[in-house]
Amino acid sequence: MRRSDKLLTHLSVACVGGTGVVFGALRYFGSAEDEFGPVQHPLVPTLQWLHVVTAPLFVFALGLIWHGHVVQKLRSGAPQRRRTGLLLLSQALPMTATGYLLQVSVDEGWRELWTWAHVATSLLFCAAFAAHLAVRVRRGRA
Repeated sequence: MRRSDKLLTHLSVACVGGTGVVFGALRYFGSAEDEFGPVQHPLVPTLQWLHVVTAPLFVFALGLIWHGHVVQKLRSGAPQRRRTGLLLLSQALPMTATGYLLQVSVDEGWRELWTWAHVATSLLFCAAFAAHLAVRVRRGRA
């Protein structure tokens, strides 16, 4: 994989993952009470906007590395980092799809379902991405 492709992929995952984690934390755990009732954190709208705007960068990066990295590794049968790579691959599509469905759903029940599915697949994807990188670092030192 080219260095620029790797940089874009890492940058996009950091941007989307970082904004998603902070947005979720502030949205669900960062509200405060004032004299009129609960008030959300003032950064929630900005973080949601940043998350939604940077998500296409991740989708672009995934498409960029698809043939040269993902398909190539699947065809080669190389065992290095295969487990974490397959886990990443298994979460990328549902994470992306639920993020899209979350944006276009109007029914509150469906929005809640897509929210929980998006959070679960996104957290699993981020953990698998970190593990995918950690396995490389560990093997590189050995």
